[in-house]
Amino acid sequence: MLEYVGDKYEYKNWSDVPEPGWFGEKQNLGLEFPNLPYLIDGNTKLTQSYAILKYLGRKHKLDATDEKGRQELDQLEGVLGDLRVRWGMFCYMAADFEADKKKLHDESFTPVLKQLDQHLADKTYLVGDKLTWLDFAFFELFDVANKLFDGHLLDQFANLKKFHQTVANLKGVKEFLASGKQFEKINGPQAKWGG
Repeated sequence: MLEYVGDKYEYKNWSDVPEPGWFGEKQNLGLEFPNLPYLIDGNTKLTQSYAILKYLGRKHKLDATDEKGRQELDQLEGVLGDLRVRWGMFCYMAADFEADKKKLHDESFTPVLKQLDQHLADKTYLVGDKLTWLDFAFFELFDVANKLFDGHLLDQFANLKKFHQTVANLKGVKEFLASGKQFEKINGPQAKWGG
């Protein structure tokens, strides 16, 4: 999202910082609830992914503009939250990697992707033609999960593929994806995938 709006930022990969790393520094950053990710923007200091995304969405006018749109965003935020919980459980707790990967695909992703594909049938973005912070959050999950599923996660879902391509081709996003600056480590080092 920051690449899209052209907001300058400094990304710190804590897994590259020598011990004690994050655990040695987190209490010194002035964060009320120290956690990763975090954002420091002037006097604003936030943790928690959704709090950060919502703040940036409001700051950059990437939020719903009416009550109906806010209701859609709230509902879809819950859908994304459910998927992220299942995704996180797999990434950190998969006992039988291939069997659990198939179960994640078949039982968690596929039913929700069918619903989202139908939801996007007459929309460019999740809330119609208005790009919001939540579009970036869904794009990120789809983009990362697609790597786990060898680039085939969205194959059965034409509207989701179109949505993914639309966001991937936004100014700033397209350049970022082509730059090779994407984050290789998307989970903590104890994760079974992406760490």
